[in-house]
Amino acid sequence: MLPSAGAMIQGAGAVIQGLAAYKSAQKQMKFQREMSNTAVQRQMADMRAAGINPILAAKYGGASTPTGAAYQVPNIGAAAVEGYKGASSAKQMQEQARLTGVKADIEKRTLDYLEKENLTMAQVMYTAKNVFTSKMLDTFEKGLSGRWQELPNPYRGIGQFLHKEFRDAGMISQRGEVMSISGEGLGNLIAKAVKLASDAGVQAVTETGRGIIDAIADRIMKK
Repeated sequence: MLPSAGAMIQGAGAVIQGLAAYKSAQKQMKFQREMSNTAVQRQMADMRAAGINPILAAKYGGASTPTGAAYQVPNIGAAAVEGYKGASSAKQMQEQARLTGVKADIEKRTLDYLEKENLTMAQVMYTAKNVFTSKMLDTFEKGLSGRWQELPNPYRGIGQFLHKEFRDAGMISQRGEVMSISGEGLGNLIAKAVKLASDAGVQAVTETGRGIIDAIADRIMKK
């Protein structure tokens, strides 16, 4: 709900609240006036019923005048806005919980791949997509394919580094063909690429990727 719409609904609710309160006050005043105007008559009637001389009513000044009950009118518009806010907040919490669950599933699946001995190219790219930002992913792909020269600085240097690391690790042949890639080897390469990007002032990791990088770093530290 837009802020302006919420303000309009609250304003309309205030108008309705005011009108209802005015009508309630008018009814209460009418009731009190009728009670006041008939105070003596009512007391005389009560005295006759009790077997007392009604002339004595003049001495006592008539029956008491009740004040009546005042109706407290709620601001329906404000209540509607608050209700919407509550529902919207609950919906946001549900969506946040869903996204947290999705993020956890992606992290687990990616880390499971990094435990494998041999990864398919689809698994390699799935891992890279979950870790790297779009520009860094492009750098990764061009480094893997040997087209790092096409990249602008500072990504060109990172792509060249990646290409050399792929070759030195035996992940690609001298002709640029993708060879066997282990999960551990890919994890180590990704960690090096992130460190190099950080040193170059490049934002390399997505929000989901941060958890994956932390897990990779923990695995490297334990070995």
